[in-house]
Amino acid sequence: MSFNPCPKPIAPPKAPKRLNKVNRARVADNFKRCYHSRARQKLVNLMACSACGTWGFSENAHVLGVDGASLKGPYKSVAPLCGPRPDGSDVYEGCHRLSHRDPAAFRERYPTFNPRKAARQAESRWQAFLRGDAGGLPTQHEDRP
Repeated sequence: MSFNPCPKPIAPPKAPKRLNKVNRARVADNFKRCYHSRARQKLVNLMACSACGTWGFSENAHVLGVDGASLKGPYKSVAPLCGPRPDGSDVYEGCHRLSHRDPAAFRERYPTFNPRKAARQAESRWQAFLRGDAGGLPTQHEDRP
């Protein structure tokens, strides 16, 4: 066996894989099925959390059932649940993340939370908003659900 001071030739780098094209029509249809519209999404974000009643941190949470693996439910299954927020020197993870991470702990912490009622309430406020009824908009003096 002889020593060869020349290193082995290396293969030239491969071209990067081509990214798949995004089917924009499918993405739009999926968004419409899951959230209805940006306006409805923003209205739900303005509501108080359905579980703890916190204002200003709500997110659209699909609280009713699952349509299949990795599929979100329809927009009528959406209720406002709070997201992460500052809590003193720490960050509270929020009801939305807690409901996904540990459903049993969420039910234990908020035993009065009714997902069907919360989703119906969000839908009724959306319908009131569409009718032009100011009652569809959340207020600062609203009682906790």
